[in-house]
Amino acid sequence: MKLDSQSNRFWKRIRSKVVLSDRWITVRADTCVTPENVTIEPYYVLEYPDWVHAVVTDKQGKILVVSQYRHAAERVCFELPGGNVEPGEDAEAAVRRELLEETGIKVADCWNVGVHYPNPATHNNKVSVFLAERPSLAGAAREDPSEQIAWQFLTLGEIQELITQGEFCQGLHIASLYLALRARQA
Repeated sequence: MKLDSQSNRFWKRIRSKVVLSDRWITVRADTCVTPENVTIEPYYVLEYPDWVHAVVTDKQGKILVVSQYRHAAERVCFELPGGNVEPGEDAEAAVRRELLEETGIKVADCWNVGVHYPNPATHNNKVSVFLAERPSLAGAAREDPSEQIAWQFLTLGEIQELITQGEFCQGLHIASLYLALRARQA
C-alpha cells in the first residue's frame, strides 16, 4: 500500500465510555469499527490537554533549559520549558504563562513554529512549539509544591551532549527542539 496521509481509512467510533477522569487525564474506552469491518474493543484513548514547549534563545544564541524530577521515570530530566494549555487559553498565551511560572522569564518575541502529536495512536492532544527571543527576567518563578524547577541557558552543543548522555531525554522535547532549530534556519 502506498503511503498516504490523506487516506480515507478512518475508524468509526460506535461507543465510548469514560473509565477515568480527573484534572490531569481522561481515559476513554472506545468501540471502533475499521474500514475492513473489524470491531476493536476496547480501544483506550488518553485525553490530555494540549501542551506547549518554548525554545527560548538569548543574545548569545544559548537556549533556555529547565530540569525537574519526573516521577514515572524516577529521575531528573533536562527539557524545554512548557506545560498545559488551560481551558479557554490559546497556545501562545499558555507558553508565555508557563515561562513566567517555571522560570520568571518573559519574552519579547514569540511565534509558533510547528505542531506535533505526542502519540497519535493513543493520545488525543498536540504540542505547539514556540521559538522565543529577547528573554528578560520578570521576577521569581511561581512556587509549585509539585515542581522543583531549575533553569539555565545552554549552548546547542551542550544540549546535544545532554541528549547523547540520555539526560535531555524526553522525545517530545527533542522533537520540539528540532522544529524550532529548523524554523530558525529558514
